[in-house]
Amino acid sequence: MSAFRVNTLAAWPCWLRAESGAEAFFAIGRYDAIGYSPFSIESVPEEGMQRLSEAYDVLSQLTPLIVNHQGMGRMAGFTPPVAYDGSVSDSPETVTLGEYAFEVSYVDPWVPESEQVTASHGGLILQTGPDEYFVAGSGITITVAPATPGPERAGIESAWEGRFDGGKWQKGRRLNGDQTHQGRHLRLEPDRFGIQKVRFYRYD
Repeated sequence: MSAFRVNTLAAWPCWLRAESGAEAFFAIGRYDAIGYSPFSIESVPEEGMQRLSEAYDVLSQLTPLIVNHQGMGRMAGFTPPVAYDGSVSDSPETVTLGEYAFEVSYVDPWVPESEQVTASHGGLILQTGPDEYFVAGSGITITVAPATPGPERAGIESAWEGRFDGGKWQKGRRLNGDQTHQGRHLRLEPDRFGIQKVRFYRYD
């Protein structure tokens, strides 16, 4: 399978925020979905279609990596639940992949909460090695802690923005203290979809 097959997988609430693109990351990362297409996609407003297009571009870059790791328990997808009345449950959630537990927050710490649409935030985490992960999405902030016996703390050894070109990872900006809050978290900004390659380490 060289590309995602587009299916009409979305339930009724998804079309309400089809412009976010976050549900695609959630479906693929959480449920190993082979594709995603929101209901009534032709009704998405122009600004929403641009955001959805950006989400699909990132997922297209990640396709070979995702396909190689599907069904192996090495991926997790995230987006805050939205009730039928439109209310958003944007409390953080935690998932364990490999030796690390990841807490994902949907409220960006550097943007006033009143200016955020947290229903459009989400992403996925994909483990490619014992300490190596790719994180992709928009509007999520991730902290990490050990999940197995051993050293009691976890740190960020390196974090790089980048993109896949022809299936090959191309490094962009290295994220240092200002971008990782002095190594405390990973942050994917709310106004765009992106990819980061991260290595962690454990220490006492």
